[in-house]
Amino acid sequence: KYADTQGVKFFNSGTKNVNHRMHTIAIVSLLGLAGPVFAAPPEQAFSPVSPMVESKPQAELGKKLFQDKRLSSKGNVSCQSCHNPSHAYSQPYVSGLDTPSLLNVSMMNLFFWNGRTSSLKEAIKDNLSSPNMLGNNPNQIEKTLKEDAELSALFEAHYQDGVSFDNVVDSLKAYLETLTTPNAKFDQYLKGNAKALNQTELKGYQLFVSYGCISCHQGKNMGGNITEKMGIYDNYFLNPAPYDLGLYQITKDEGDKYAFRVPSLRNVALTAPYFHDGSAKTLEAAIKQMAHYQLNRDLRDDEIQQLAAFLKTLTGEAPK
Repeated sequence: KYADTQGVKFFNSGTKNVNHRMHTIAIVSLLGLAGPVFAAPPEQAFSPVSPMVESKPQAELGKKLFQDKRLSSKGNVSCQSCHNPSHAYSQPYVSGLDTPSLLNVSMMNLFFWNGRTSSLKEAIKDNLSSPNMLGNNPNQIEKTLKEDAELSALFEAHYQDGVSFDNVVDSLKAYLETLTTPNAKFDQYLKGNAKALNQTELKGYQLFVSYGCISCHQGKNMGGNITEKMGIYDNYFLNPAPYDLGLYQITKDEGDKYAFRVPSLRNVALTAPYFHDGSAKTLEAAIKQMAHYQLNRDLRDDEIQQLAAFLKTLTGEAPK
């Protein structure tokens, strides 16, 4: 069974993974047609981020929990320890897998670098329980939080059954839904302000479309909704580590080796370094490598600068 989402077919399985192999064929076809002449993308290819009108009442509780180290098994790290608001809700790369930004996370269809779940609630549960993250379990989380009378009262104010693991997840989700970044320059352009982009930014946008970047980076979040192989035209992995295997770690399907969730490009100028392994230290380096490995193009320096200028227009207003 399949579910068609934004024109991309997802397997209706436990993880609802994208058939990225068919998507790769689509990319090759698109690039065969793509030329230097700009053609406007379909109207539905992009859409502006909407301002948060009113958050759910549970969001404030979720914010407290996001900052609470007691959610971790050792009581030494919180969600915010890795998803730092001062670093676009990510963190500077240390080792292993890079920490993705949580900005606009509620608009994504896939979560984690290997795209192993399509549910934000399931992603939160995974973060709370994974040994590589908070490493806790539902019973211990409930026990710890129930010992806090003030926090228990907040739960009872929002949930009839008070403190429960499901309510912890629900309130965290409500908070994450507030982390939207509206009113980027590109959003203003999409809304009809033709002067929102300068000539360099507009040339970068034209290249972004005509060179085929739009094939993977589309939708409101300009990514975050499909998986794709890293290294379509050239071998990116010379000495792959286990985490370099991507979706294959979940499916054990040879066709899924080196396939990763395509990241959102919104606020990308704020989240260096880039890629799952943090190997591209600058936005310009990431653009150059993506063009080589994914598009079979060796860009000129002026093209790299134009694309970088466009990508910087995707930075929106920070959440309050």
